[in-house]
Parts: sequence; structure tokens; C-alpha cells
Amino acid sequence: MSEKTHLQVQGMTCMDCAKTISTFLQSRDAKQVSVDFVSGEVSFEAVEKTKEAELVSGINQLGYRVMETQATESRKGDVVLLMIWVLTFPLLLSHLLNIQAVMHQPLLQFLLSFPVSLFGVLHFGKSAIGSVRLRQPNMDVLIVTGVLAAFVYSCAGWLLYAGEAHQYLYFETGASIVAFVMLGQRIEKYSINKANAGVKELSERFPEKAHRLSLQFGKQVREEIPVHDIRKFDLLQVLTGEKIPADGEVVDGSGYADESLVTGESVPVAKKAGDKVVTGSQLESGTLVIRSSGAYAHNSLHTLLGLIKDARMKKPAIQKTGDKVAGIFVVAVILISVVAFPVNYLLGAGLSEAALRSIAVLVVSCPCAMGLATPVAMMVGVGLAAKRGIVLRNGEAIEHISRTKQVVFDKTGTLTTGKFVLSPLSILDPLFDEKQAKNILYTLESVSIHPIARSVSASLAASSELLVMSESTEEKGKGVKGKISGTWYSVEGIDREGRKWLLLSCEGKAIAEAEVEDQERTGTAVLLQWLKQRGIRLFLMSGDKEQRVKQFASGKPFHLVEWELKPEDKLNRLKELSKSGVVAMAGDGLNDAPALALAHTGIGFGDPGTIHADTSDVLLLHPDKAKAFRRLFELSTVVMRTIRQNLFWAFSYNLIAIPLALTGHMEPMYAALFMSLSDLVVIGNSLLIYAKAPK
Repeated sequence: MSEKTHLQVQGMTCMDCAKTISTFLQSRDAKQVSVDFVSGEVSFEAVEKTKEAELVSGINQLGYRVMETQATESRKGDVVLLMIWVLTFPLLLSHLLNIQAVMHQPLLQFLLSFPVSLFGVLHFGKSAIGSVRLRQPNMDVLIVTGVLAAFVYSCAGWLLYAGEAHQYLYFETGASIVAFVMLGQRIEKYSINKANAGVKELSERFPEKAHRLSLQFGKQVREEIPVHDIRKFDLLQVLTGEKIPADGEVVDGSGYADESLVTGESVPVAKKAGDKVVTGSQLESGTLVIRSSGAYAHNSLHTLLGLIKDARMKKPAIQKTGDKVAGIFVVAVILISVVAFPVNYLLGAGLSEAALRSIAVLVVSCPCAMGLATPVAMMVGVGLAAKRGIVLRNGEAIEHISRTKQVVFDKTGTLTTGKFVLSPLSILDPLFDEKQAKNILYTLESVSIHPIARSVSASLAASSELLVMSESTEEKGKGVKGKISGTWYSVEGIDREGRKWLLLSCEGKAIAEAEVEDQERTGTAVLLQWLKQRGIRLFLMSGDKEQRVKQFASGKPFHLVEWELKPEDKLNRLKELSKSGVVAMAGDGLNDAPALALAHTGIGFGDPGTIHADTSDVLLLHPDKAKAFRRLFELSTVVMRTIRQNLFWAFSYNLIAIPLALTGHMEPMYAALFMSLSDLVVIGNSLLIYAKAPK
């Protein structure tokens, strides 16, 4: 699989612009094309690496520009916008205040409007021509047509009716169209950057340097290295106030780390030997030495940022309605404008008035609002979710969650912590002492992925040591066998009166045992009751034993409780439930992978260390899973309500604005202003998600 190319592209103003670039890339055999006109991000896989430069050049030739440094582009844009308004403002003031003398001179109006109109045609023209060539006319076609029509009409009136030229001059119309559209896009860009704040904050948390420890001539040496040089198993020292430069495990020291950016947990977390740490966390106090678990490029923060960007670029189903309408919108508006001119003229509007009405129709029409309605709200929602420890892998997850009527829960590791508490070992064979038994148990459990084994291994890490194990096998649902120093040992789970025990054996003879107990997650009962009050049916489907499942489910509002289910059993149950409505599956992101994949929305209860392996649609990283689960449902409701409001406004605006322009009730310059404002209304409403979403 080839690597993806990621570009930042300037000049996309609407959904049609994104479609133009996407069509071009696909026509050049690029694969996995994703274009987000809201953020300006474009990604694709080139069939041949050598074609990347050709594709980048092609995007530039379409009239867009692949940016190198965003800050430089921003400063240039501010200067250009200022110059446009310096030239346009006198024309607007003259028109609004009806100043008769100097400003009605055709030559002066021409000199002021020509640079602005020329810039507008050149700026929007390349994109417009490119979209027409690909048979995907975009918003820029309407802008260029409107500006040219106003400017050419004014020049013709000036030349043909020199004595009464002021009656045919609409130079201010073309200039104001460019000025208002550019101003609207600048404000729009600023607002979108606000909407993108969550992702930007993540990007800024990447550390730049790391302190690597190594042995040189028998002495420990500390050297400062760029984070990109970090490799798996490197020993890294982190001091108070520094950012943790890599995912890994603490091997020495202790302290408190702020993991809020990744998990959403505002309270610093205590770290000691054996604990996991994640990239980008801030060490609030203490000193740690960590062993990196992988190269810098594969850390959890990189993965998280990639998932968030991918999620924003994957369209939910509700966006398809807006896309379909916007896809034919530009062509429809041009036809209406063309027909409007002769119709208005024949109805007695006069040549000038008929021309102005046609121009106003072109300018007031706004497919951008329809295109922005969904992606900006999704951008805010996905970014806000990430700040609260909720990772969304695709936009459809938000839509599905908002329509969910059934939730299936696994028990172990989902509604319980999955961190089993191990009671003191009871030695059954006097030939073994507690230290030996712990070392053997720790060694065996360290090779298993079962939740109980992971918990036992973690609890024994500080007080036990790994032994050399030459062979090992794991039998699913039973236990682990391993050969240590030529002797076979095994550990298996057994049930006693509904309670879970671990039995450690040597060559089939029991040598030690201990009880393990799972803990119910804080807030589980309250969460289940809240979901029931929302009219959601709740199901508990567990692979655990009957007595333990019944004991856990007692007093909880489950519609159905099942136990001792195999993975295929859960899949069959989900298939049946899916026939009666949208269903979400909540479970361990690793062990319940098949069921999570089959459900409309798979919700994984994980931690930062599971981001790479987890394949669920939603991953809850916040340590308070019940709180994060509720936030997910509340945020989805707010985002979807906002999207519907945005779409309603976008469609209503065009249904009202186009007839007003068509009948002469809106001049072109006001049409340009209101067109820009329509975008800002949609963006502003999307930004309100920050205020409406649950804290």
C-alpha cells in the first residue's frame, strides 16, 4: 500500500471546488482521494510516486494553490483584501450616498474598479475555467460571470452613451462583488480556524526534543535529540514541565502527567514504574525514565490526529442531500440568470434594470452555504469530541449515534473496569514459595491478551520478574501454558460459586491459586438509566458465566441479558437487532472487534495505548467511560440538530434570495453582501456547538 500525500490547498470556496479537485485527481488515477474544502486539506495515493509533482502542478493549474507556509499566505491575503477595499470603498460610498459630482466621472470609476475587477476575474477565473473543463461548474463561475457582466456593461454604456453615461455605469457593482466575497471568505476562514481549534491544539502539542539515555564506555550519557530520531526501546528521560516525547512505559521515577489533551481527563494522573505514558502529555511534577514502545512517527498522538482529520473528511449520509442539490445548483442558477434578462426586459424593466437583475441572481445564489452546512458542524463536533477523550473515526458515527434506538453492551472491560483485583496467592505445594509462584504467574500472563491476564500481569509487574520461557500456547477461554527451564507450567481460570479464580499448575499439579474480582465502572447504573429514559433498549451480551452475569445485571434496566456467548453468537444477535433499528455495540475494542464492526456504530472502551489496534467507529479514551459515553450521545444530538438547522437556512436562503433578485428587489452589491453573510450564518451556527454541547 502506497503512502498518502497530504496537501494544504488554498482557493477552495465551496463543495463544487472540492469536487473539481477530486475529479481531476481521480482522472489521473489517484486513489483514496479525500478533499475537504472547509479546511483546505487534500489527500490521495498516487499510483506512482513520481506522479505526485504532476498532480500538485495540475491542482495549481486548475486555479487553486498548493500552499507551502500558511502564515505567509495569510499575510498576503490581508494585504490584498485591504487594497481591494481601499479602491472599492469610494465607489460604494458614492453609490450609497448618491454623490453626484466627482465620483460620477466614468474615467475615475473605471480607474478605481478596473484593478479590483481584474483581480477578481483572475483570482476566481482559473478555478471557474478548470471546473467548467471538468464539467463541474462551481461557485466561482457565478462570481466571475457577475463581475464580468457588470464591468463590460458599464464600459459599453460609457462608450455608447457618453452624454448620459452615468445612467449605465455599474462599475461599483463588479468591484463590490469582489470586495464583499473576499471579505466574506476572509471572515469565513477565520471562523473555520476557530472551528478547527481542537485539531490545531493537538498539532501544537507535539514535542520537538527528547532526552535519550545511553551507555557509553560504561557510563550513562544523556543527550538531546530531535523527536523524529526516537526509536523503539529507547530510554528517554522526562523532567518536570516537559512534554512526554513518545508512547512507552515508565521504567524508573514517578510523577504526575497531564493527559487531558488525549484522554480529556483534567486531573493529572500519577505515574510510576510499569505505568503507560502517551506522547504529548505534560509532566506536571517529578522525573520519569520511559522506554519508548515504538518510533516517533507511530505514536498515539500522530494516530489520533490522523483519525480526527480522516473523520472530518468522511461524509455522513445527511450531507449527500446537500451535495446532490449543490451539484446541479450552479448550472440551474446560470440558466435562471440567462432567462431572466430577456423576460425582465420584455416585461418593461428596461435594459439596465434587466441586466442588473440577471447579475443579482448570479451573485446572490449561494451553494456554499449548502456545502458548508454539514462539514463545518462536523469539524466542530469531531474536534470537540477529541478534546473530551472521544475519538470518532468517521462522520457517519455521529449521525448513527443520534438515531440509535438499541445499545448492546459487553460486560467485562466495558461496564466493568476489566482491571481485575488479584487476592493474595494461596500456596498449595510446599515446594514453591510465594515469590516463585508470582514470577511464574507473571511470566505466563504476560503473553496473553485476555483482560484478566493483562490485569494480573500489570498488578504483578512491580513485585515480580519475567522468567525465560522457551515455548507458550494459549487456549482461548481456558488459559496459558508455558515451558520455563524445561518444565511446563499452566494458569487457567476456574469458577467457584459464581466467583473467578486462577489456578497455577506445574506439570498438571496445582501449586497456587488466587481469586480475581472485576469491578463495576463508576457511573454505570446512572448511565444505563439515562439511556433508558431516552427510549433506548439496552442489551447485555456477555461471554461470562451465567451466575456472574445475572449477579451483575441485577437491578439494571436491561431489556435482555445473555451469557456464555461466543463471538459468532454476538454477531447473529446483532444481525437480528439491526433489522429493527439502528444499533450500537459497546465493547472491548480488541476482543469484541467482529461485533463492533458489524454494528451501525461500534463503541470501543479503550485507552491511548489501544488507538493503533482498535477498529471501532468510536473510541472512548476518557478514564470515566460512563461520562464519555453520555457525552457522545449528547454531542451527537447537538451536532445533528445544528446540521439540520444549517441545511434549513441554506435552502431557505436561496429559495427567498433568488426570487428577490429576479424581481429587482435586491441590487447586485447587496446580493454579494447577503451571499457572504449566508455562509457566515451557517459557520456561526456551527460554532455555537461549543456553547450548546455538554461540558
